[in-house]
Amino acid sequence: MNKIGRILLAAVVAGLALSILGTVTRIVVTPLTVDVESFFKDQNFEIVLLGFFFDLAVGFLYVLAFALFAGGRREVFWKKALAFWSLLLLVGVVPRAAAVYRYFEFPDPLVLAWLVAWAFEALVVTVLVVLLFPKPKTDVGSQA
Repeated sequence: MNKIGRILLAAVVAGLALSILGTVTRIVVTPLTVDVESFFKDQNFEIVLLGFFFDLAVGFLYVLAFALFAGGRREVFWKKALAFWSLLLLVGVVPRAAAVYRYFEFPDPLVLAWLVAWAFEALVVTVLVVLLFPKPKTDVGSQA
């Protein structure tokens, strides 16, 4: 598979993982808090489809961020994954949780549960992107 194909595959898989994990989070976490369903709109087909395409777009942005910050390095898997997961936590997960906590009146346990779920989503996406992203070519002349 060529490099562009691997990048597109990584982006689509990341977006699908975000969509699936987001749905699981909503189904599992939201009912644990009393009277929180009144905060959400009804999930009709158009909203679900829009959310799916949003997740795919975010998957592409995650792969782009990985390509810019960690994709070309020749490091071991766990170092690359830990660095990228830390970036996603710092830039995406923590600010989102802080904004939800600060600006909305959701119960604290729900915001904490979302924070944990978003961190897990970021971890899963990190592992998928690091595994699927094209590996940098090794220099044949530098091997001794």
